[in-house]
Amino acid sequence: MKKPGYPALLAVLVGLSLASAGQAAEWLLSVDPEASEIRFTLGATLHSVRGSVALERGEIELDPGGSQLTGEIVADALSATTGHPGRDRDMHSKVLESDRFPRFVLRPRRLEGELRLAGTSRVRIHGDLSIHGGTHAVVVPAEVRIEDERLTASGHLTVPYVEWGMRNPSKLLLRVKKFVEVEVVLICTLGSGEP
Repeated sequence: MKKPGYPALLAVLVGLSLASAGQAAEWLLSVDPEASEIRFTLGATLHSVRGSVALERGEIELDPGGSQLTGEIVADALSATTGHPGRDRDMHSKVLESDRFPRFVLRPRRLEGELRLAGTSRVRIHGDLSIHGGTHAVVVPAEVRIEDERLTASGHLTVPYVEWGMRNPSKLLLRVKKFVEVEVVLICTLGSGEP
């Protein structure tokens, strides 16, 4: 049997390299704003205040074999609501100042932990959260589930809003905590970016 010459061997190596590059193509996660949820809870003396924020858009690129993330998730600060008009007015005018700072933006930077190509993974997402005119480093523990071309990420974040320069809305009889618990559920379509 004739051994392959140098050109044939080179062609095989190039083919294997291209196949490997194709497997390492970045994943593109397109967030579905209608299906996703952002909910928050603020502890208070009489009862906890619960509310929600609408997601505007989101797109994240990641390499399944690595840890680097790029992109952003954008929420509409003006949409934040607790279902109580007077309380919401105070929240927007005195705490969030949402007329001046109309968006919350999370920019993921790094993934910590193993992301499985199918099933459920527990990871930590390191990134930067822009809120109320400042940008803060955050770490979001998250559970990620991948099924077919759909990715669901559920994460929790504690926001120390007073420490980050926002006003504490406590009143004489109503005392509230200095941090807000935020729960995020992102429903994403999973695609492949350019290799």
